[in-house]
Amino acid sequence: MENLVFLVPFIPFIAMLPPAFAAMWIANRWIKSRDGGTELRAELSALRDDLAALRQLQSETQERLDFTERVPGRGARRPQAAPVMAGRWSLIVAAALAAAPLGAQSVQYRSPAGVEYRAQRDTGAIARAESALAADPKNVDRLIALGVAQSGARQFREAIETFTRGLKMAPNNALLYRWRGHRYLSVREFDRALDDLTRGARLDSTIYGIWYHLGIVRFARGDFAGAANAFTRAQPRAPDAAELAGATDWLWMSLSRAGRGGEAHAMLDRHPDSLPVTNAYAQRLKLYRGQTSPDSVFTPADTADIQVATLSYGIGNWYLVRGDTTRARTWFERSVRSGGWPAFGFIVSEIELKRLR
Repeated sequence: MENLVFLVPFIPFIAMLPPAFAAMWIANRWIKSRDGGTELRAELSALRDDLAALRQLQSETQERLDFTERVPGRGARRPQAAPVMAGRWSLIVAAALAAAPLGAQSVQYRSPAGVEYRAQRDTGAIARAESALAADPKNVDRLIALGVAQSGARQFREAIETFTRGLKMAPNNALLYRWRGHRYLSVREFDRALDDLTRGARLDSTIYGIWYHLGIVRFARGDFAGAANAFTRAQPRAPDAAELAGATDWLWMSLSRAGRGGEAHAMLDRHPDSLPVTNAYAQRLKLYRGQTSPDSVFTPADTADIQVATLSYGIGNWYLVRGDTTRARTWFERSVRSGGWPAFGFIVSEIELKRLR
């Protein structure tokens, strides 16, 4: 029976339907519930608005029937009038429910070219996090877990709301500023991202994620020296080999773009990223070190949108550092065409293309 718990909020609607319509509607929504509750919650909100309008229509119709009954000479209302109205009302509600949208995901970012990028459907992680938080609503760690789950489904604006709720409970929690700043970065609200991450760094200067994402924001704003400073502080705090490769990559790019190419090369020669790892940053670092060519950075496995955006930006920036703006632009355009809009490479590629106009 727990598989049908999702129906509870919809009971007032279902009760108005003829049995055949109710059965079809339940079957349709049960299929949707297996993909998580996000669509159903959105649909419930829309249905409540529609129901309010339909109830107003019913009330106005009922008033007209009552008026007909009261006016002399109009004749008495037939006993079956109410049942007929109820039947029509059920059909109206059934039609509204059947026509309800399948729950288009929310728009997270609209590009300068007018392209809308949307969230993804919950595959269960958000529902589980919500359930855990409901059992302990004042638990900041569980609230952060919900925001992280929302971020995993590219529901960044919803995650921002979640982290904002947390900051109302714990206004000096540096991790909440770290996560909200990261998500502001994802939706291109750079000033807010900078404010959150800067404040988080003041509260706790030991958090890797604060320095790493502060570096990204500064890089995006063209503050390459400030970005280099942030990545220098992030690098020794990296929690694993993958993050260490990322911090090393962005530090090389930041130093190079700040006109400090000698320092960039010296940093790579020290091999701070000595731990073995296979990811986009490790592939880009081979290019910077001259261990591979630009045409060999991609492998046949590199097809995911985030991977394509990340690799393409790194190659484009490598060309830009060498003064080849034509090839740089080509790779920045490829990054944007990837569709991997949450990737930092995609975000900065959009900015680079604007700078190269």
